[in-house]
Amino acid sequence: SSSSSSSSSPHAVVLMCGLNDAKRSVVGRTTTEFRRDLEALVRDIRDVVGDKCVVVIPATPLEAATLFPPPLAWVATRMNDAWDAQKRRVSELAENVVFVSKPSLEALRARVTKENGGRVVMQLTCADGVHPNDDGYAAWAAHIADECAPSLKAALNAELRDC
Repeated sequence: SSSSSSSSSPHAVVLMCGLNDAKRSVVGRTTTEFRRDLEALVRDIRDVVGDKCVVVIPATPLEAATLFPPPLAWVATRMNDAWDAQKRRVSELAENVVFVSKPSLEALRARVTKENGGRVVMQLTCADGVHPNDDGYAAWAAHIADECAPSLKAALNAELRDC
């Protein structure tokens, strides 16, 4: 039940989505359809984990991808930005849904360099040039955690007050 709450329920769900959906725009999928499907998915998540669980929807840092040469990189990034705008819109329409903006490529690289003891790491994607490698995912995850921590703390405090 969506109104249930227990200590075994997660406090947050991170929902990674968007880029593969954006590819479907070539065959007519619109940003509006993506947003409606995302709203339905958030409702489905809530049906499983309850309304108090924070759903985190991060933007995709496509700028780290190396697969797309210019000018395709510009087109892919703008397309991705349109899908990220729909993620932001869903977060504005629903309670306890947090949109996390994407980090810059420079911020991701700086975080990885710091985590690697100052060793500069330029490559943040796997061999496919799109999906993050371990360093890329670690930097992105740390960014997401930093950005949504205040919302998670607020939600947890509200839950504790309700107990």
